[in-house]
Amino acid sequence: MTPKSDVKVKKLRKPSTSGPILLENRDNTICYLNSALNLLYTIKDIRHYLATGDLKNDFILKEVKSIFNGKRSARKLVNLLNMRHGAQSCHEVVKKIVRLLPPDIQCSLSLQHQKMTRCEKCGEKLLPRKKMVQSVEILLPEDKPYTLKKLLMNQSTPRSCTKYREVQEVFDVYRVTVDSKTMIVNVLQSDPMEIKNLDTDGVMEVFGGKWVLRAAIIYLPDTNRKYDYGENGHSISWTKHGQKWYRVSDDKSEEFEKFDASRLDVEMMIFERV
Repeated sequence: MTPKSDVKVKKLRKPSTSGPILLENRDNTICYLNSALNLLYTIKDIRHYLATGDLKNDFILKEVKSIFNGKRSARKLVNLLNMRHGAQSCHEVVKKIVRLLPPDIQCSLSLQHQKMTRCEKCGEKLLPRKKMVQSVEILLPEDKPYTLKKLLMNQSTPRSCTKYREVQEVFDVYRVTVDSKTMIVNVLQSDPMEIKNLDTDGVMEVFGGKWVLRAAIIYLPDTNRKYDYGENGHSISWTKHGQKWYRVSDDKSEEFEKFDASRLDVEMMIFERV
């Protein structure tokens, strides 16, 4: 259930690049989709393509364009994406939409990683192969918090020879392509854990470039004592437009000078190259 806010909120309005999009969620089942759309709305290349590109008969992208232009409901998009109502993956929404974009737009969003196959029987490395992906996935360790930079640069599966299992795929090195303007980061974790030094207003140097955080999706669990989020919890987005941060919960928006990401359950992040 979406909580009542003590802060005066803005009414539904036609969105612009000066602020976030605000979407209805009458039965509290599509907060994940609303948050994912706000994340995508911060990416300039996607906004420009939807505004000027030839979408032909792509009904999904046409519906996203309508939402970016001010349509208040994303319910039709749920059916077009073949997503179920209720708790769903923000990651999956972003991937499904990004895959429909032209190759040059995908290239501006993509990260290239080296996909290396290792035999679990003897630990022998097989021939590596390269593949384009739309996001970086980081797994937060259970023992202690790390800095975001260390998490991004040190995502490798532990190497051990168990001898009697099938071949496993080990994702070793992520590299941003020279055309990458946007870095999409998926955070994989079973429980909320702090990411140290997640400076939401600073510049992060990683993958040979400088990046600033533009958006994040935060998961609010159903165990919150103050609010009743329902059995599936609730997803909200934090997006930066101009010099302001906006906390958006479906059709409600609060404006802040800063975004404090400490001690929050971060699901996704969008970084822009500077």
